[in-house]
Amino acid sequence: MKTNLHVLQKRYSLLTLTVALTLVLRLVYGLGVYEHIANRFLWWRVDDGYSNIAHTIATCGKYAFSETHLPTMQRLPVHPLFLAGIYAVFGKSLVAAQIFQSLLCAITCVLIYRTAREVSNERVANIAALIFAFYPNSILYSARTLSETAYTFFLSIFCLLLVRQFKKPTVWTSVATGLSFGLLMLTKSTAVLLPLFLSLTLLSAHYRKKLWRIVSSIGLTVFVAALVMSPWTIRNYRLSGKIIVLSTCGGAPFYHGYYLATHLGDGRSVAQLEHDGSQERARLVNERYTPSGEPVDEYHQDRIAYSLVWEKIRARPLYSAGIFLRNVFLTWFLTYGSMTTVISFFVHIPLLLLAMYAILIILKQDHSTGTRMLPLVLICLYFNLVQAVIYPHNRYMAPVTGVIVTLLAAYSISHLVLPVRSSRIA
Repeated sequence: MKTNLHVLQKRYSLLTLTVALTLVLRLVYGLGVYEHIANRFLWWRVDDGYSNIAHTIATCGKYAFSETHLPTMQRLPVHPLFLAGIYAVFGKSLVAAQIFQSLLCAITCVLIYRTAREVSNERVANIAALIFAFYPNSILYSARTLSETAYTFFLSIFCLLLVRQFKKPTVWTSVATGLSFGLLMLTKSTAVLLPLFLSLTLLSAHYRKKLWRIVSSIGLTVFVAALVMSPWTIRNYRLSGKIIVLSTCGGAPFYHGYYLATHLGDGRSVAQLEHDGSQERARLVNERYTPSGEPVDEYHQDRIAYSLVWEKIRARPLYSAGIFLRNVFLTWFLTYGSMTTVISFFVHIPLLLLAMYAILIILKQDHSTGTRMLPLVLICLYFNLVQAVIYPHNRYMAPVTGVIVTLLAAYSISHLVLPVRSSRIA
């Protein structure tokens, strides 16, 4: 009994220290360092409108970029509502947002620990939580009002519940996974095709069991997720008269990402390419569509942006395929600055190499762990492929890296260190 109590105390004391470290690192950076870096790189100019929407909600209850703007469908509601709750209490305070986002990171650290324990063991869980505590992108984005911190939080919840559903599909795991996926989708829509991507794997992994049970588990998950998203979809329909399940902000980043990828290396910085791509898209869209001054304008402009990219891809399919293959690599490292891209490269290469080593170990030696980790690996692959198509920037891979790549890297570190300890004991 005393031995078990000692083990529990040791386990939770290590986790408590790691969570405290996660929180302290982000608070120190956000409250003490961020302002100086943000002023130098003008980061305060870029928040994708989340803070403005949140402030408008908090002050007048309108979901728009400002009181004078029309209601918008460009930004999904979870992150703006999270910020709006903070602003309603503390005013439009970046410091308050940084504190609450740091707390989200601390909770995410616990969720990563729990997920790692589900698929592996205590040692891997502690290492994964510690890697996340020091993960630079998590620290950087915790100080900004972009959606990456909230998305990482909801992704970590979804991964934990998905692993449990994958292990034992039940009504409760299916409902919980559906709830988490719905919230994930209402934070950012990148994972829209993920259920289809995972369903075939879930079916193949449990093909010996009753097929109806697996199909019903998948169906229930998707149904619950759809219910979670339905109020937003209904709101969009009432606003525009169009069925807009998620947002009207897919075509713009798709166009910007393709423009960036096709002009990379022509002497302009990534930030300049993003600006030039945005200007070109706006000009071409305006040539094809005259705004009516109604919310439905966002829908039509979004559709036109998509069509512009598909026209470019159809005109040069082989070239576009080559660009996509290059983006699969670039999306892990590319940032808006040359120096930060180099730094990002040296931060992420060790993590990715360790993650790939973990997959090799699992395939050769540890098939049971491989089965449990399979959905996580597939999520990582899915996001890599999707971002390679849409926009190759390491910001959009930060949540997946923070939640899944760190776990795989932790498994490799545990595997590499354990033989060393064993040999010393011998």
